[in-house]
Amino acid sequence: MRSGMKGIAAEKKGFMITVVMLVVFGIVITMSASISVKIHNGVDITTKILANVLISIISMALIIWKAPIERWKKQGFIYPAVGGMMVLLLLPILLNIRINGAYRWISFGVFSLQPAELAKIVVVTFLAYVFSTMRHPRPTMDELLPIGAVTGLIVLFIFMERDLGLPLVIAVTVLVMLFVTRTNRLVVVTLMVLGLMLFAVAVMTAQHRRTRAIQFWDRKTGENALSFDKIPDDQVGAALLAVSSAGLKGKGLGNSETKFSSLTEAHNDFVFSLIIEELGLAGFIIVVFLFTLFMVFGLRMAFTAQGRFEHFFLIGMVFLTISQAVLHMMVNVDMLPAKGFGLPFVSYGGSSMVSHMILVGLAMTVKLKGEE
Repeated sequence: MRSGMKGIAAEKKGFMITVVMLVVFGIVITMSASISVKIHNGVDITTKILANVLISIISMALIIWKAPIERWKKQGFIYPAVGGMMVLLLLPILLNIRINGAYRWISFGVFSLQPAELAKIVVVTFLAYVFSTMRHPRPTMDELLPIGAVTGLIVLFIFMERDLGLPLVIAVTVLVMLFVTRTNRLVVVTLMVLGLMLFAVAVMTAQHRRTRAIQFWDRKTGENALSFDKIPDDQVGAALLAVSSAGLKGKGLGNSETKFSSLTEAHNDFVFSLIIEELGLAGFIIVVFLFTLFMVFGLRMAFTAQGRFEHFFLIGMVFLTISQAVLHMMVNVDMLPAKGFGLPFVSYGGSSMVSHMILVGLAMTVKLKGEE
């Protein structure tokens, strides 16, 4: 489909407009949440919110200008990128850079980098490379081994940083792409069962994860049900209180009550609950509608892409983003135990915003059928 304007496909225009709307919406919401951050932590993040967006836009522009997707699909780029990413993931652990009990960030003074966020880009491009170079209609076990080895190591290194959220997002993305490539269903189901078992082990072998799982179970069994008579002592409880007190119309932009008391992560991992509390049903519809548009335009681009690598890259990019968004929303309404999932393009977080905007930049350089 062509729009006629400068030869840019309508799918690509729709995709970019959707991303812009998500980013603008995110600025508005995180600005609303920034007041609570100042109250709870004594830090004013308003300038950082705008700085993160600016850096992300510059990163996307540089990708479009200097590093289009054509350069990313070569073997001479992919494998060094994978190796470099693994080293980067291990640096916080090897250098013993521990912040808030986790080895997730590398500090450069004026800013901090979260390598695991950049790993999402490497995983998507690596999967696209492997799937696009396969010789058989369905992946064979020999062709699946590199996927298992590389993504398995990346997930392991991120897990070693005491992060279980991003490994789950990556695992879901890999499973979706295996399904799309018509991988033997028995293999996919086996990997799903194995993944669930490993996830359960990861939860039960760490005290803080066990505590969250117990709190989740208690809320389901009624032993620790949500009460309006007391302030919740965990973020999911605070998020549920925010959602349940919103009503259909919400309390109005900036008028959240829980962000001033118990919902201390309203700007990040629990931004979806803040959206519902302040904007009500309209906020829920806006978020779901925008991410649905993102998926529709992204997949339409994938199925009109001129190359196999580009086709698989776009599918991976779409489902990586959508899976993270869905998991974020599920945690916020207590359908999953608490875990740190930011809402893509909306939540506060420099590394996350940059990584997603780089993926968008790469997507915008994909040539679609009918484009000049």
